[in-house]
Amino acid sequence: MVRELLAIRPGERVAIMRDAASPAPMVAALRQVLRGDGLEPALLTQPSRPAERKNDLCPMIARALEAADVPIAIAGSGGAPVDAPAVRALLAAKRLRFLSMVMRDMAIFTGGGALADHPALHAEGLRLRARRAAGRAMRITSAAGTEIAAPIAQDAVFVECGPARAPGETAAFSGAGVSLRPLEGLAEGVFVIDGPGAVIG
Repeated sequence: MVRELLAIRPGERVAIMRDAASPAPMVAALRQVLRGDGLEPALLTQPSRPAERKNDLCPMIARALEAADVPIAIAGSGGAPVDAPAVRALLAAKRLRFLSMVMRDMAIFTGGGALADHPALHAEGLRLRARRAAGRAMRITSAAGTEIAAPIAQDAVFVECGPARAPGETAAFSGAGVSLRPLEGLAEGVFVIDGPGAVIG
C-alpha cells in the first residue's frame, strides 16, 4: 500500500483515519512502515457511526484532511469516508489522493485480495471506465432476481483498482471497484439483497 499502490514520497503528509472498531494491528503496521520510510503519519480518530450516518466525517477531521496529501482510512465500524462530501470535494480539486479500507480484518489485510495482481486489476478498471464513458444507461441483473435499469449520471467514474499515485485518485485495499451512479430518482426495477442490512447499509 505504502510503496506500490500509493507510492508515498518523502515529505508527503499522511493521515491514518481510524475509529473504535479499526483493528489495532493494521494501524500499527501502517505506522511502522511509514515511520521506517521517514514519514510522520498523523492519527485521526473518527467517532464510530451508525449505518444511517456511516459516511459522515467529524468536522475536525474534515478540516484536518485539508492539510493532508494522502489519507488512509481504516473504517472498522462501517462506512466509507471517501464518500464524505468533504473528501469528494478535495478529490475533485486534486488536493489529495485517498486509500480506503472499510470493515477489513487481519485476514483480509494479509491474504485474499491483498495478494492480487494490482496492476492487472487497475488495467481492468480502466477498461470498465472506458466502457462506461461510451454508454448512457446501466442495467444490473443477478441470478437472485435483481433487475435494475437507469440512465447514468455524467460525472466522475471512480476506479479503485490498485494504485492511487496522483492527486484526485482513489484506491481500495484489499479488493477493487469501479463506481458510478445513476441519475437520482430515475432508476426502475427490483433489487434482491442477500445479507445483513447493518452491513449493506
